[in-house]
Parts: sequence; C-alpha cells; structure tokens
Amino acid sequence: MNENKMVTAYRSFNDTKFNIDNLDDWAEKIRYAINLDKSKRDAMGKLAKKWVYDNFTLEKMCNAEINMYKQALNKDK
Repeated sequence: MNENKMVTAYRSFNDTKFNIDNLDDWAEKIRYAINLDKSKRDAMGKLAKKWVYDNFTLEKMCNAEINMYKQALNKDK
C-alpha cells in the first residue's frame, strides 16, 4: 500500500480510500493506520481535514440536500 495516501472509512470512489464493504481490506487498512508513526499520522490527518473542507462545505451540503428533495418531489409526478 502506498504510504502517502489517506485512509478513511468512506466507500471507495477513488484510490485514496478503501472499500468498507470488504472487511479484509478494512481490517488491513486499520492495522496499517494504527501502526503509523506520528509524522505519518499527522500528515494523514492534514489530508483528511483538507478533504472534508473541500467536499463538505455548507454550500455543497445544502445543494445536495436541496437536490435530494427535488428528486423526491419529482418521483411523485
């Protein structure tokens, strides 16, 4: 596994995450994360924080919720 990649518990949609539907993969990545030294844990934390800020802005979350309501309303038509 590439040590420069972020590990999170979200379903995989690119190569920076692992597939939580695969328990063996999940367990392997958790063991890997537990055994990281402090500098690598800190770097991983910074990448994770940046990913959250980039992907979960208030505007993006509100737009996603509005779109969900629009889709639900359109299904009734």
